[in-house]
Amino acid sequence: MVIGAGACTRSDKAQTERDLHKTGEVVKKELKNDAAFVKQEALKAREETQKGVKKLKRDINEDKAAHRDDSQQ
Repeated sequence: MVIGAGACTRSDKAQTERDLHKTGEVVKKELKNDAAFVKQEALKAREETQKGVKKLKRDINEDKAAHRDDSQQ
């Protein structure tokens, strides 16, 4: 008993191509959603970093001012 290499029919092949296309579209949509989420998280992280830098600069300036006050006395 020999099974030919062409066991798939044209309709099977066409259905497989449609299924692959659907899968590709789903993956593309998920990647776009993931990219949007990552971008949003990156913006949040940047804002938090900027807040931290501002606080650190403020603390340093306060320490410098306090040190100047101490040295002038």
